[in-house]
Amino acid sequence: MDRRTFLWTLTAFFGATVVFGLIRTATEDEGTATSIGLQLVALALIVAAIVIVQRRQR
Repeated sequence: MDRRTFLWTLTAFFGATVVFGLIRTATEDEGTATSIGLQLVALALIVAAIVIVQRRQR
């Protein structure tokens, strides 16, 4: 594993942790399905952003 891959992995992990925590806090009064649905949307956006950035750098 090269350094760039490792750094992207750390960034994605910690970024997703923060985003998921914020979503969970914001949807405390909502149902579990709403919270999980929003977290899945956030995960898709994070993955899409990483893919776009990586493809532009190559």
